Amino acid sequence: DNLAVGGTADFTAIVPFISTSNGADRALIGPDSGVAATFEFMQRSSNAVANSLAFNRRGTNVSQGTTAVGLGSATTSFATIKKELGGTYTLYRNGNQEDSDVSATAITATNLSIGESGDASFFIGSIPEVIVYNQALSNTDRQKVGSYISLKYGITLDQTTPRDYLASDGVTEMWDKDATGASTFNSDIFGI
Repeated sequence: DNLAVGGTADFTAIVPFISTSNGADRALIGPDSGVAATFEFMQRSSNAVANSLAFNRRGTNVSQGTTAVGLGSATTSFATIKKELGGTYTLYRNGNQEDSDVSATAITATNLSIGESGDASFFIGSIPEVIVYNQALSNTDRQKVGSYISLKYGITLDQTTPRDYLASDGVTEMWDKDATGASTFNSDIFGI
């Protein structure tokens, strides 16, 4: 199945991961063969910012992150790529926007693999789940899914811009960024 990320359709893909190796490109999701212009979501050792996230059309960067993701450091993170009508690709790490680019080129639909790209860029580490939506999630919906992933895997939502951990109703705050002491105790939030 092509996970609804082919052609010009909108989508959102969210991938929690722990990387335990560095020094090479490591695919989170990629095509099961080396087909050009296919979906490729990876950690790139060759980006302008080494070891940052990247979204590619098989070999061509569409969007790349601005922060190294700690390849080989066994740090748990989650990555999100969102494609909207008109070809705007937005890349997020732990809920924080890293990059946004426009590309009108359609993505070739193909079977996708988790943890590899075209039998070459193998991910070394853990990818406990992959969540794909056949729509561009709103900021609130993306925050709800990010909160779920963060609480489930003990990942701290990026607090560069303070944000709440939201329940699935979009209203209930599981952690309130405005609570007393929140600016001091804003990492390693988890749920039981």
